Amino acid sequence: MKDFQERVLPGVGTKYSFVTERGELVVAVVHEEGRREVHHFQGEDTEEERDVLLLTETEADRLGSVMAGAFCRPSPSEKMELALEGVHIEWVNIEKESSLVGRSIGELEIRRRTAVSVVAVIREEEPIVNPGPEFEFAAKDIVVVVGKAESFAAFQEFERGAEGRA
Repeated sequence: MKDFQERVLPGVGTKYSFVTERGELVVAVVHEEGRREVHHFQGEDTEEERDVLLLTETEADRLGSVMAGAFCRPSPSEKMELALEGVHIEWVNIEKESSLVGRSIGELEIRRRTAVSVVAVIREEEPIVNPGPEFEFAAKDIVVVVGKAESFAAFQEFERGAEGRA
């Protein structure tokens, strides 16, 4: 990406521009009243405009957060894994037949038995971050666990009932 440029447009707002690694020009204009424009040009020549995106301030804030990586909500049907130097994060769908349903994190002793930690649960599209030992699982929960890659097989067996009820 070539140099990022910022220029004040008197009476209008501020113009931000840069050239992508593919040689396409991107120009964003933030108007004083809050409106945003994003212009996309085929090359560095401003005569070859390909696309224009007009956004409200709220829409631009939301898009900016998404582009910055502030949101990561995986599709429940996809198995997702992220590796960070030996640390893995995985999302697990809890079915009604799961041995976890109706039982608490403390009762199940998940960390001791499987070597993974429950860092979040998504229930009815609402995230529950860092649930405590009293938290009880329900069918259709999406459980976010963290641990080493080899620990996930133990967790999946445990979740399916291979360890039986304690």
